[in-house]
Amino acid sequence: MPSMTGIEHITLEFLNALWMRLNEYFQVAIKKSAGSVEAWFESLTPQPRHIDRIHFHLVENRKNESRPFAFLATYTVRIDANGRVRHLPLKSALQEFGEDQVKLLELLATVKKVAKNNTLIATFDASGELFNPI
Repeated sequence: MPSMTGIEHITLEFLNALWMRLNEYFQVAIKKSAGSVEAWFESLTPQPRHIDRIHFHLVENRKNESRPFAFLATYTVRIDANGRVRHLPLKSALQEFGEDQVKLLELLATVKKVAKNNTLIATFDASGELFNPI
């Protein structure tokens, strides 16, 4: 169990009882479903909806040992067959959506929203540095 408030009240008996109840629930729910067990679990997990979102990362900078980390803004472009989200540097959005100004503004509106409450992002946005690793 992870450290948390109230952990001293958790007993092995409680965990066993919880596990049994969860197991009973899953058995009943899966029996009621029309498909396979895999289909039932998939029905619980909606498809990822991360397309066209901006993400802020602290990434390892292998090219520069004196600056081992870089700040990088990316956006998600698609989800591959394995359900993994594909990220590209934010500057690629300028090229990808260059002709579609509405789409580009929708994507970049996320940055403006975050910048209202975060001075670091506001600074990077105002300077244009957000479009390159920093």
